[in-house]
Amino acid sequence: MSEETEAVYLPGEDTPELPLPLALPNQPFTEQECMLLLDEVAENFPNPHDALEELMECGSSLFEDVEELLEDYLSEEQFTILVPLLIQIAFVFAPPGTLQPELNLDTMEAALEDLLEDRAQQDDAEVIAECRQPALLKLGLQTLAEFNTHAPKGMIRLQAREMGIVMLLLRVVIDEFDAALRVPGAARADEPEDA
Repeated sequence: MSEETEAVYLPGEDTPELPLPLALPNQPFTEQECMLLLDEVAENFPNPHDALEELMECGSSLFEDVEELLEDYLSEEQFTILVPLLIQIAFVFAPPGTLQPELNLDTMEAALEDLLEDRAQQDDAEVIAECRQPALLKLGLQTLAEFNTHAPKGMIRLQAREMGIVMLLLRVVIDEFDAALRVPGAARADEPEDA
């Protein structure tokens, strides 16, 4: 099998036997599509613990990767704030019951370093606009801003510095999910009938 046609999901001892997610549309999701997809995850999993269990059963390594990316930037409490949103993002790309893509930690580390280096030259709007799924990144940041505004008194909030790091992290994660599912063999090629 050539490199071009080699399967992305090579079965291993711990790889769940699940169908691949559908191929992503050629164009990025619209804001309305993202809202519907995010709301669907929230409705199906009102308890974040259940959502996390489902994500693990679908073969995700997302949290191990993100924890490693953020170990120098966020505390454990601050990281906890991101968990529900990261679960929603993962399920936008590979819905519950399908195999989660294998993310490349090296690629994400390099991308985060590049974004941190370019931060002085780029404003938030540019970071969002250059994301592979800008509407999803924008809505994710809005969700965190709302959390900061409405979090109960005494609960930890993300300050401006942390929000800047989180924006770059979400950009890296979303870009990696999108890239991982566009590799030949990473997703079913057929589009949904009603697309």
